[in-house]
Amino acid sequence: ADLLERGTLTGLPTPDGNPTVGYGWDIDVNSLSSTLSNFAAAGITLTANEQTVLEGYRSGSVVTFVIGGSTVTRQPTLNDLVAAWSGFTITDALATNLLNIAVQSFETGLTSVLGGDDLPPSRERAALISQVYNLG
Repeated sequence: ADLLERGTLTGLPTPDGNPTVGYGWDIDVNSLSSTLSNFAAAGITLTANEQTVLEGYRSGSVVTFVIGGSTVTRQPTLNDLVAAWSGFTITDALATNLLNIAVQSFETGLTSVLGGDDLPPSRERAALISQVYNLG
C-alpha cells in the first residue's frame, strides 16, 4: 500500500483532503510526536529525509531536505511532503499494526471518559470507536 494517501488505500491524494497513512492515520490531525511514536511501534520506518520533511511540515519549521534530486531549505508544504514520500510504501500488515495501535488508544480513551458507565465490547462500542477514529 502506498504510505501517503488521501481518502483511498492506494494512490495519490486528492487536493482537498488531509494526508493519511495506511488505513486513515491522519498526519494533519495527529501530533508529530504521536505519529512518530506510533509509526515506530507499528514497525514503520522513515528515511532521514522523509522524517525531516514530516517534522518541518507538522511544526511549520524551515528545514533542509531533498526533493526531486535537489536540496532545498524551506518550510515543507503538503506538496513537498507528498513528493518526498512518493517512493515509500508499507505493507498491509504494517498498516494494520498502525490501525490497531490507534484503535487501542481510542479504546483506552473511551474507557477513561466513560468511567463507571463504560460500554462492554459491543457493536455500539465499536461504532463509537469508529466515529472517533474517523473524526480524528
